[in-house]
This record gives sequence, structure tokens and C-alpha cells, in this order.
Amino acid sequence: MINSKKYLCLCLLFLFIHLHADESNPEILLKEIIEKISEANIDEAIEHVDELIKAEPSFKIAYIIKGDLLMAKQSNLKYFGSENFINSNEINDLKLELNKRLQVDPSAHEVIEQTYSYLINDDTPYLIYVDVKNSRLFLFKNNLNSLAFHSDYYISIGKNGFGKLTEGDKKTPLGVYFLKGEIDQNLPDKYGDAAFELNYPNSYDQLNKHTGYGIWIHGVPSDTFSRAPYSSDGCIALANKDLNNIRFVLEKKKIPVIISDQSLNDLADKNYAEFENEKKIFTEKFNSWSQSWRSINFQEYLNHYSNDSTYDFKKYKQWVKHKKNVFENTNFINLSISNLSIFDYPGQQEKIYFVKFEQTYESNLVKSTMLKQQLWKQTEDGWKIFFEGRFH
Repeated sequence: MINSKKYLCLCLLFLFIHLHADESNPEILLKEIIEKISEANIDEAIEHVDELIKAEPSFKIAYIIKGDLLMAKQSNLKYFGSENFINSNEINDLKLELNKRLQVDPSAHEVIEQTYSYLINDDTPYLIYVDVKNSRLFLFKNNLNSLAFHSDYYISIGKNGFGKLTEGDKKTPLGVYFLKGEIDQNLPDKYGDAAFELNYPNSYDQLNKHTGYGIWIHGVPSDTFSRAPYSSDGCIALANKDLNNIRFVLEKKKIPVIISDQSLNDLADKNYAEFENEKKIFTEKFNSWSQSWRSINFQEYLNHYSNDSTYDFKKYKQWVKHKKNVFENTNFINLSISNLSIFDYPGQQEKIYFVKFEQTYESNLVKSTMLKQQLWKQTEDGWKIFFEGRFH
């Protein structure tokens, strides 16, 4: 008949796996469509596509599949999607969406688990990883410091791609962010069923004078099943059904959301022997930092910081002067570090780690417990802290 038969089967199989709807609707219809296409029964396949469109009337790709099947009946289908079907910009967006959906390896989550499992503490129940290059959001459950895959979803990002630097650039930021909770106000329909705020701009963004605000994870308009891969003003948008599937995580505060330009192929290409060695070296360096503080060795403590570092955005010289005075008047220190999480910070040419932990500190001067954050970078002189402060 036509060479597109194999393509249609793969397309529909993918959609069957990834729609994340209830059992009674799209999956069953898609399965029946696959069976009819495999039997070369185009008429019945079209009937089932019509049922799918009836069940999900805003799912535009279903209309494209129907168009291809109608063209297949006439034996003149030459490519995916007729230019006459809808306007060319929209058809190009739908082609790109389908390509993004099709290129995901079902086992892709394994490489993220391998990369990030050792970094997560027991106090972090879930981790979200957003692969902006592949338009994919992955959700993992933390099970005894080991990530377990939960689910993954197609997403849309900023109209102008990723790497947000300025307000209004319509780009999605790259970095390590944390959920702040649901937006508690009536929102326009374009945000879908709900919206959940991220802590953009974070400390790294503020240090680098990245501007803008209001980066959310949200749904899509009520008359839309999904949006084109590059269509938001910088937020991350999911189909409303997918958003509601993971609402139980999104509504929690302080869940880490890694927005990364490291594609799954990039992660898979890592040399894990080198990665494990880097992990060991960094862990030793972090422990050296905490031990120098416990032992009240000011010079050794200071050697862990870069000369341009800041503490809660205080200038380096001002902070050093204050810290030296504290050390000179301290007789003893009891320091406990718990709930340590370490994240490889994406989107940068230099190697950066974001570190979050709970610190309990006691001396003859003060006693306190707080959540802290640090940013470390790998320099010619080894790992150095260039930002430290409270984690809010």
C-alpha cells in the first residue's frame, strides 16, 4: 500500500504508551487502531480514530492521523500531514510535537536514576527532571536514597527555547529549582487546571543578574489537549490530565526540579568511572569544609571559598572580616550536617554543584538550626564555594 504504514503503527504505539489517560478511553481506542492498521483495514482504523477524536476532541494529532489514513485510502500519502489540512505553521508545530514524542526511549529514565540517585537525601521524597531538548518531564520517587521511576510526560517550554537570562525573553530557565506550591488565585484559562510556582530566580540566577519572575509548571487551555514544544512564555506546560496525575507531587513545597539542557543521550555518554571519582573527590572536599569549621581552623576554612564568594549576597571582604572575628571569639563548635543533597547544576560550561543541607550549630556564642545552600565550582585549585546562605 504505502510506506507510511510502519510509521503509523509506531506513532500510535507511542501514543498508546504515553497518553496517561484513563483505561476506558484513548488507550483502548489506540490499541484497536493499531490492530486494524496491522490488518491493513484502513476503514475500521478510521472509525476508531473518529472514536478517539470524540473522546479527546482537542487532541490535534488524532486529526492528523485521520488525515493520513484518508490519504492512505487513496494511495497517495507522501508525507506526514497534508499542508492543506491546516495552516502550515500549525502543521509544522504538530510535526515537531510528534517527533518529540516519538524520539523518547522507553528506558530513558534509567540514565537519570544512575546519574542522580546518590545525590538525594531521605528528606526529599521526589525529584523532577525536565529534559528541555526532548520536551520531556520525568518524575522519580526517592526510595532509600535511590531514585525509582514513577512516570514521564511530554511538555512544552518557552517560545524561544531555554537558557533564560532576562525578563520577557520567553525562554525557560536552566538550573536547580524547587517547588513553592500552587498559585492560589483565579488564573486565565491558558494556564489550564492549575499552576505551581518555581523559585526562579534562585541564588545562582540572582548572582548572575538573571531577571524575570513567574516561572511555573502549569496546564494547557481547556480546548487544547497539548501545546507545541516551544509555545509558552518560559513556563513548563503539561496536558491537564498529566498535570493532574502528578498534582500530588507538584503541590508539595521544596521538591527539586532540575531543568536541564543535558539530553538523555548526553547523560548516557558520561564516563561513569570518572563520574564516580568526581563524586568521591567532591564528597571529601565537602567533609573537609565542615571539619575545618568544627576544628575552628579559620585559614583552612577560608581556603574552601573562592575570592569572589558571597554569603547571603554580602561582599567577600565584609563577610571574611565578620567570620574572622567570630572564629577568634569561639571556644568550641559542635556542628552537625544532615539531609544533604547534591545536584549537578545544568546549563553551565564550568562544573558547578548545588548543595542543600540542614545544619545544626552550637558554640559558646550561639546555637541555631537552619537549612543552608551552597554553590561550588570546580577551579584549577579544586572545588571552591562561591555562594553560601540560608535556603528559604
